[in-house]
Amino acid sequence: MARFKRPKLLGLILTGVIIGALTTDQTVWSQPPESSASVEPRGVRLEKPLRYRWHVGAQIMGGPNGRSKELFVSIPVPTDWPEQRVVLVEQKVDPQFQKADFRVIDQGVTQFVAVLPTANRNQTYEISLIYEIEVNPMSGPPDESIYKISKKALPKPVRPYLADSLEINWKNRKLTNQIKEIVSSQETDWAKLRAVFDWIRGNIEQTNQEPTNAVDCFLNRKGSPEDVTALFIASCRHLKVPARMVWVEGTVWAEFYLVDDRDQGHWFPANVVGLAEFGSIS
Repeated sequence: MARFKRPKLLGLILTGVIIGALTTDQTVWSQPPESSASVEPRGVRLEKPLRYRWHVGAQIMGGPNGRSKELFVSIPVPTDWPEQRVVLVEQKVDPQFQKADFRVIDQGVTQFVAVLPTANRNQTYEISLIYEIEVNPMSGPPDESIYKISKKALPKPVRPYLADSLEINWKNRKLTNQIKEIVSSQETDWAKLRAVFDWIRGNIEQTNQEPTNAVDCFLNRKGSPEDVTALFIASCRHLKVPARMVWVEGTVWAEFYLVDDRDQGHWFPANVVGLAEFGSIS
C-alpha cells in the first residue's frame, strides 16, 4: 500500500507513467495525513508491516510528426507516512532530461520533476525510480463510540476536506433528504457514517463508466468507483465530517476525520467499493 499524489505528466507527445509493484500489485495515490496515526487506544492501530518493492517513473515518446520542445514532467513518488517508510534504492534518468530533482508540495506531497528540452520524433526517454517500501495495515479502533464530529474549529490543513466541488458535491435536495433519513435512527456519529457507508454499498451499483460526480451517481443509482466513493465523501462533508479520496490502482477508498473523547483528530479509512472495510484497511 504505497501512497502517492495522483500522477501528472504534461506534454504534447505520447506519454506514459510507470507506477507499479515489483513484488506486489497495489498502488495508492493520496494527499498525506495532517496528523500521525495514533497508538492504542486512540485512532487506527498499525499491524505487522508488509514490505514492497516499487518501480515508479515515466516513459515519453516523441510524436511521429516532428519534435516537441520544453516538456515538463511531474511524477508522483512515495513518501514517508505514519504507516509507511520509504527508501529510494535505484534512480536512472536519461541524460537528455534537465533540472531533474525531487520537490515537496501541498502538505508534504513529493514529486520527481524534470524538463525535457526536446523530444525527437519516435525517440523514447525514460525516468526510472525503484523504492523499497514498508507499510503497516491499519485496524479499526477498539471503541468506536468515542469518536465524534468535531464541534470546535478544525485544524487548518483539515478544513479543505469539507468543501463542495464539481465531483464531490452534495447540494441536491433529494440527496440531503436521503442522508438525513439514513442517519436519523443512529445514536453515535460513527454509527451515522457507517449507516451511510452501508446504504451506498447496498443501493449504488458500481460500473466501469467514466467518472461524473456524486450527485449524478446518487440520482442514477450507479457510478464509477470514483463516483461511488465521492458519494460517501460528499455525504460525510454534508454531515460536517472532513473526508477525502485515496486513489488505488484499480479502485479507490475514502478517509474520514473524527475526533476522540480528548478532542484529538484522527483519519479513518473506508473502502466503499470492493472489499467492505470501514475504519480499517487490510
